[in-house]
Amino acid sequence: MTRTRVAIFESYIFDEKLYGNTRYIVCIFKYLDSDRFEPILIAPIRNKFLDVIGDMGGRQTVVPAPGPLRQYAGTILTQGLLGKIATAACILRYSLRLGACFVRERVDIVQCHSVRAVITAGLAAKLTRRPLIWYVKGELDNPLLDRIAYALADRILFQGETNMRRRYPALVKKYRHKIEIVPNGIELDRVTAAESADRSALKRELGIDDSKINIVFVGVFTPPKGLADLLEAMVHVRKAVPQVRLYLVGDHGSDGYLGFRAELEATVRAQGLNDVIFTGWRDNAEEVVSLMDIYVLPSHAEGVSRSAMEAMALGKPVLSTAVGSIPDLITDGKNGLTVKPHAPEVLAAQLIRLCREPALRARLGRNARRTIHDNHSIQANIGRLQKVYKDLI
Repeated sequence: MTRTRVAIFESYIFDEKLYGNTRYIVCIFKYLDSDRFEPILIAPIRNKFLDVIGDMGGRQTVVPAPGPLRQYAGTILTQGLLGKIATAACILRYSLRLGACFVRERVDIVQCHSVRAVITAGLAAKLTRRPLIWYVKGELDNPLLDRIAYALADRILFQGETNMRRRYPALVKKYRHKIEIVPNGIELDRVTAAESADRSALKRELGIDDSKINIVFVGVFTPPKGLADLLEAMVHVRKAVPQVRLYLVGDHGSDGYLGFRAELEATVRAQGLNDVIFTGWRDNAEEVVSLMDIYVLPSHAEGVSRSAMEAMALGKPVLSTAVGSIPDLITDGKNGLTVKPHAPEVLAAQLIRLCREPALRARLGRNARRTIHDNHSIQANIGRLQKVYKDLI
């Protein structure tokens, strides 16, 4: 039987470190029905993540992109007039290269996970008559590029109703025939493994003290993650709950954000936040979270955070900003707490509440675990994705 070949085009990928979207790409290669579908990763640069896919036996190829399309810490088509013209010309030339790749690799479907990827690959998909899937993984905030992406995509997948309806009601109404909801999912067996692992050495390594209230954030250190707000909130939390400790798990991801991590570290020193610990990147992040009391996600923009879902699956109370499709995942006061973004004082108040109310933490954690285990397995997510492929073909 001929397999459907699905090209996963990523306009930018962090190295071999698996953050939210790259972890999802790994899951596509791991769980897609190999008798019916063959994924291929296409990227504009070669780095160690492609080797990760190769080590799994997955197909991957590089279509080198010009410099302006390789930049991550910023957006495309946002410069002055001459810059926009130059970038548009780069996109046109790159589209021709991508189109040739789609033909050469006998691609049947193209899948993208960001507006940036859709803008870059959309014309190539149209020119070669390949259906294009746009799986929206974050909030939409560029009226021009978002509208172009809506028009280019043949199928638009949102992780939840909230993010779909948050912006552009006219576009949603116009293109409703090609919009679907595909909730995100996680590998529940990884959660089970983290809970059953011997974590005593890890506990000693990180200096985790059971007499303290241990709070954790996991993710890439970028301004949209709201970490500056979290540190400001921690100043207030420490005054109210002196026995609190915050662990920041992750790193800057891209060299473009190296300076931002330095800013965070400078804030920690300036505010005397001695109980804020930067752990660096951890492959065993689930095990770290399993030792914590509270998970916090202070993002300004988000789709549905995989790390927050993993924390919920581990039975941890999650405090998150109500951005993206988080409200579809967390019902405030039932299986977690939500606050508005850009509000450190509100974030602090809810953190203090969680620190002071162990019964609340336990109740939210139980309900959070049930939410994820009942509704958000990666197998269910990939199953829905395969139905979309089948419909398009």
